[in-house]
Amino acid sequence: MSSRKLFVTSLLALALVVSACAPAAAPTPEKVTVKETVVVPGTPQVKEVVKEVVKEVTPTAKAMDAPGSVKLNASGATFPQPLYEDWAFAFNQRDPSVVINYAGGGSGQGI
Repeated sequence: MSSRKLFVTSLLALALVVSACAPAAAPTPEKVTVKETVVVPGTPQVKEVVKEVVKEVTPTAKAMDAPGSVKLNASGATFPQPLYEDWAFAFNQRDPSVVINYAGGGSGQGI
């Protein structure tokens, strides 16, 4: 092997090792509004409490970043919603380029 080919091969190997050892993306703080339903102490009543919470978000690749990816949004009855969400989760594990979102809004939604 010529010295030039050896140099280029070594340089490519070094670049591969350096890129593989690069630090992961740092998490960034993000403010999120959370609604909770809590029981009022000493009474049988409940009230809704709104809080702002700071959570750490690690940037990840989105399904839309990949060429040929698909995002499917659907809505309908709330009864089968847990089943549809389980199916969507399982399908996404099998093929991450497909994202399926299902929003249950009740049988009368869209009328």
